Amino acid sequence: MHPSPDSPPVLTKALGLLLGLVVAYEATLRLTGVQADYSENNLQANLSRIATYRFEPACENLILGSSLSARLLPEFFANQGMPSKNLALDGAGVPMGLEIVGWQKSGLRRLFLEVNSLFFRSPQNEHTIREAMQNPVFAWGQHLFFLRPGSRPSSLLYSWLKKFREDKESGSPGAWPVSGVGQLQSLTENELEQLRQFRREGVELFFVIVPTGVGERNPRADLEPAAKGLGATWIAPRDHLPENGRELRYTDGLHLDRPSAQKISAIIVEMAKSRGGPDSAP
Repeated sequence: MHPSPDSPPVLTKALGLLLGLVVAYEATLRLTGVQADYSENNLQANLSRIATYRFEPACENLILGSSLSARLLPEFFANQGMPSKNLALDGAGVPMGLEIVGWQKSGLRRLFLEVNSLFFRSPQNEHTIREAMQNPVFAWGQHLFFLRPGSRPSSLLYSWLKKFREDKESGSPGAWPVSGVGQLQSLTENELEQLRQFRREGVELFFVIVPTGVGERNPRADLEPAAKGLGATWIAPRDHLPENGRELRYTDGLHLDRPSAQKISAIIVEMAKSRGGPDSAP
């Protein structure tokens, strides 16, 4: 059986068409800046946020935390006049975020630390994240937008459908918050020194307790003095809502739904701006 004499041209045309589609897709991503806010699984969501943090221009405001803070989308902060990046990690917490950020403030002005996951560590998930970050394809995303996790067609479609659904459906009420305890010494000395170094370089620190739908334990009595010891400001958004935030709604009984996340983001921005600075004026 001999190959058809038309096979090479057909293959060449197919490859040329594929290359053209990739180039067009890359150009569209660069021109529009579109990327997914949500991803199909935790790892892809984490890699998407890490890629944005590492590959996009530096931003003055950064959020570290878990999947709870991942609901506080950068667009919500930008709508309040405070452009930000979100490095909240599903299945991980603030310690892993600090590891990724490192010791270079890179134009950073405000660092928001989610109190709920201030001490949370998940060795297995953190290992998975580190391993995925070593993948050459992830590194190539710095130069090729279409390789970035948040630029995959499947992620963009999933994100659009999730936004559409949440805009149409209201979440469910959550449980009442209860008192709890926390220990700042659960942070390593290296992590504490990292935060002190940020403060010495003029970065403002904010300890934020993100509302959840499961009656989160509020370690305020234990951690607020320690936060002040680091020169950090405590932000408890529930304190600024009627009936301690009873109006908030949650997608799965735990995470804020989209309208509630917008409310909480607005409160966080308002409290951060109240500290003063060139963008604090109304």
